[in-house]
Amino acid sequence: MMKALHNLILSANSLLGVFLQLLYQQKKDASPFETHYATMISIFVSLCLYVLAATVAHAGLPHPPEAAVLTISNAQNYAGIMNQISLFAGFLAAVLQFTILVPPFGWLTFALWMLCFVKFPFHLLCNNLFPRLLPLLVHVWIKATSGEGVVPQNRLRQRRRPPV
Repeated sequence: MMKALHNLILSANSLLGVFLQLLYQQKKDASPFETHYATMISIFVSLCLYVLAATVAHAGLPHPPEAAVLTISNAQNYAGIMNQISLFAGFLAAVLQFTILVPPFGWLTFALWMLCFVKFPFHLLCNNLFPRLLPLLVHVWIKATSGEGVVPQNRLRQRRRPPV
């Protein structure tokens, strides 16, 4: 499945790059770096990040055996995270090219890409961090409602009465 997504990203970015060349070949006096400088730099950076993250995810980082502190499960999580980063960067490059070619459709796909981009870290946060924080939050809640620093309800009613 991941190989198919990477093939899709490579094909889409190649095809959209050709369409960008065709679009700006007709405009002899302009280039995409003149009209959409920030977007073109973002495309370049996201493509570099895609290639780097995909390479690290598939080949791994070289490290000496004595410095190997990652366990097998951590290394698999690391490769999975790098794979997700490469997918997001590759799709971002394609979406940014859409914003140049067909701006309304490009901004719509950019909004959808942002939703997916926010969903992945939220999913990681809920699955990894929340179970670790839940006991701490319960402990803090119990301490906060145990009576220390909590004003009883009858004192609140007495304070709200107007003076007689």
